[in-house]
Amino acid sequence: MVSSDYAGDRYVHSNAEILMRTWYTGKSAVPYSKTLVAKSGNVEKRYQINIGNYTINLLNTSTNFEKYDTISNVKRLTLFGRFQLPIELKTIMYEEFLADDIEYTAEEALELAKEEALMLAKESIPQGIEIVSSEYKVFDTEEEVIVRATVECIEKARH
Repeated sequence: MVSSDYAGDRYVHSNAEILMRTWYTGKSAVPYSKTLVAKSGNVEKRYQINIGNYTINLLNTSTNFEKYDTISNVKRLTLFGRFQLPIELKTIMYEEFLADDIEYTAEEALELAKEEALMLAKESIPQGIEIVSSEYKVFDTEEEVIVRATVECIEKARH
């Protein structure tokens, strides 16, 4: 508002750039030991025919894989697309997976948790925002280390 002896009080527009201090957080937990599981790509298929309460194995239904997932698919035979017969073709698919146990030292787990927490905090920051500082809070348990990263930013106010 501008005051004048001749025109009285008048409201005028201001021209300002307003800067805000904002904080973004990310949280990560890294266990000291974990098992990584990955599919090997090896697959075995087995087939069964079910007629009423009877099952006929077309091949041996066991697998040679030590660790695997089993996926079954059952198709029921129909006549003329309308009449369901008591005959089913069952496909059993075994997908092998590999499992590795990983152990982290306290320092390794802390570094991984810090990196992940900081990455998660930065993902929520809009483009073009200036990062001023970052800090970490660490919580240790017997099984894992938990890190909360807080990133302080300066950004222009949106209007």
